[in-house]
Amino acid sequence: MEQFRIEYCGKGVAMASRYYHAAQRPDETPLDYLYRVNVAGLRANVPYAEGTTEGKREHVEHFIRTLNLQEVDLASRLTLMEVPHSVALEKKLRARQRELVLQKMTLFGSNKFRQRAPTPSPQPARAVHTVYERAGRNRFEAMQSHENAEAVSSSG
Repeated sequence: MEQFRIEYCGKGVAMASRYYHAAQRPDETPLDYLYRVNVAGLRANVPYAEGTTEGKREHVEHFIRTLNLQEVDLASRLTLMEVPHSVALEKKLRARQRELVLQKMTLFGSNKFRQRAPTPSPQPARAVHTVYERAGRNRFEAMQSHENAEAVSSSG
């Protein structure tokens, strides 16, 4: 149990060590990783939010350095942009995430704006004549009068 706490809960590991040795997980988006680094920085008392501009910039550079290898193009773009602090970095990452979602929607098609298939026009309903049977008539007479009524309506 003690080994589990050390391995997975970080018991015995200093908060500053967690911050400085953080790395992006393979299944983690850059925005999620930024949130995790920010929390680790808060716990380690790293003054990235209210500190000097130099401290804020160091936090952003730490984030860029510890990004995954799959995010090399993002890291180079962020380095060229010289993002001043983590709030601006978060805005840029959110915009990038929205952009990626839009690209996926255009590549694979979104069912939200897909047009519906045209429905075939309904055929006109056939005219139906109601046959009433009067008391005193047998079925044979009722059928004959119905056939006569159909003949008259189709010829007229």
